[in-house]
Amino acid sequence: MSSLQQQRRVVEQLRKESQLKRMNVSTAIEDLK
Repeated sequence: MSSLQQQRRVVEQLRKESQLKRMNVSTAIEDLK
């Protein structure tokens, strides 16, 4: 596996994680209302 492919995989993983965190934060804010 080339380093470029590895980097892409890492970036995709980070994007998924940040999206999940954002969803969790928004649902937490909704709960507070």
